[in-house]
Amino acid sequence: MIERLSGFAFLGSTAILCLLLGLCIWVIAKAIERLSFFQARRDDLDRLGDELVARLRHGDFDGADLVLAQSPSIEAAVVRPALEWLDGGSDAVEAVLDAKRAGVRRELEHSLLFIGIIGRLAPWMGLFGTIIGVIETLRLLEQQQGKDVVSTLAHGVSTGLIPAGAGVVVGLATAVAHSILIDEVMHVEANAEILSKRLVALMRFKKYLAAEFGLAGNGLTQDPAAALEPEPDEEVERARSVAELD
Repeated sequence: MIERLSGFAFLGSTAILCLLLGLCIWVIAKAIERLSFFQARRDDLDRLGDELVARLRHGDFDGADLVLAQSPSIEAAVVRPALEWLDGGSDAVEAVLDAKRAGVRRELEHSLLFIGIIGRLAPWMGLFGTIIGVIETLRLLEQQQGKDVVSTLAHGVSTGLIPAGAGVVVGLATAVAHSILIDEVMHVEANAEILSKRLVALMRFKKYLAAEFGLAGNGLTQDPAAALEPEPDEEVERARSVAELD
């Protein structure tokens, strides 16, 4: 058993170093791909929210759907399915939005788990490569039987420390990439929640108008400003008309 482990140690720290290099290249490529993904889906969400609410206030459902369909943002893709549930009231819309946000979060964080694992394990992998290098150096010293011990020891130690340094570098780079991607995910989630809350707030405001002024069930086809204006008194208008004729 010990001989087999010694044979594995003879593979040296080169294999660990190559593995760390490959993982580093994968993390960098994945981080660039995800950042490009988020960058391509940015939009002016303040303008998008204002236009969405304005169209829904006037009952322009097709226009509201078109506004969200034309937006490349992930936030618009989260809110758009909720338009099909407007007749169900604010509770139904809020439930659909919560479900959609949960699904999008799972998709956005799909690669982040593996990147985080690499960031945590890279320093330990480097340390493991260093241990293998030290074992290999001691085996070489044993074989040389005291010939040129200093040179062999110096070469073995310097070579064995390379994986440890590589592991630290890969771990730091991966941690930075992971933090940047997590920030992008949180930014998308925050914007999606803001846009969702504006839609739910409009639904609840319309429900309030329906209860106070007797509007239609969802009330989205009427202008709330018109509902707040008092209806003209027919008797007063008739008396005013007679006075003007006199």
